[in-house]
Amino acid sequence: LRLPAECLLDAEKALNDEVLCKAREQLQRWKSEASMAFFVCLRLLRATHRSDPWCSLATLCTSSTTGAGRWSEAFQSMMAKTSLKEHLDASQRELKTWHSALQRLVKEGFDCNFTL
Repeated sequence: LRLPAECLLDAEKALNDEVLCKAREQLQRWKSEASMAFFVCLRLLRATHRSDPWCSLATLCTSSTTGAGRWSEAFQSMMAKTSLKEHLDASQRELKTWHSALQRLVKEGFDCNFTL
């Protein structure tokens, strides 16, 4: 399966969004860390209108949260005893970074046009 490059959302395309570009600039001024994946995810969250070029891709994404963040505490505790522990810890740190960045942007008045 081969997809044309214009069908793939990457950080560069995500940052073509004016709001996200300004958000990135502000986060850089604050010396806040945010991965490029953060901006790709935010771009998909912003793609709510049919006229948005990424709306079709965004509608393919699940509307419910899945993954390690939704695992029961008992299951997370069990998985933390495996070789996945480092990956789980890293993903939790990344998620906290994303939440902090987003909260700070919203507090400073950025209207990101989506809800979490």
